[in-house]
Amino acid sequence: MNESRRHDLWPTIIREFSRGQVDKTLTERAQWMLKEVGLVGELRPLREKKGRGLSILCLGAGKGHEMDQIDSQLPETTVTGVDPHDHWAPPVKARLERLGHNASYLHESIHGGDLREIEDGSQDAVTLFFVLHHVEGEDLEDVFSEIDRVLNKDGRIFIAEDIVESEAERQITTSIDKKINLELRNGPHGYKSIPEWEAFFKAHGFETKQVHEIKPDKVRHGFFILKRLEK
Repeated sequence: MNESRRHDLWPTIIREFSRGQVDKTLTERAQWMLKEVGLVGELRPLREKKGRGLSILCLGAGKGHEMDQIDSQLPETTVTGVDPHDHWAPPVKARLERLGHNASYLHESIHGGDLREIEDGSQDAVTLFFVLHHVEGEDLEDVFSEIDRVLNKDGRIFIAEDIVESEAERQITTSIDKKINLELRNGPHGYKSIPEWEAFFKAHGFETKQVHEIKPDKVRHGFFILKRLEK
């Protein structure tokens, strides 16, 4: 089988493995990410203030476990997933269809730098969990330009990122990330320190409302809540 054909089959193979213990592990990971980034605690007051369910856009939604947890923990939320490389895991799709909640994926041709199916100012929050280090250069600029367009004026951005401050950390983090994501090809791994990320966010119109760092094992993780810079 040639490399191109093998690469095309890989998402299908991985989805079929997203059952049983794998589904449980991904669910627990999604719960962990939401807890560490403080999404529910930050958005509940916003929902009460607006008097309606919120709209949340998940960039790099993977197999949908993050969307599933947001839907579970913030009832009446409209959750939209974007991931050109992945789609629903069968268990997630079955749960959401059975419960009848408002969660959906955009077409696989849509990506973070081109959110043409999302209206201006329509989103109350955007999540990017371990996504940004896989985007570089102009593509990263396009992602934040689109986030700026679709996020409403008092919206929030929730980010989880691997954090590195040395070449040794970079090598360890890259190696582990490739294994976790089952990468067949070398792609971008543009890691930054927390101050470097904060400077990047500020340059693109957002300030850090909250940030903290943890190191549960060999890799450090930073969790950010961003809001628009006050003018």
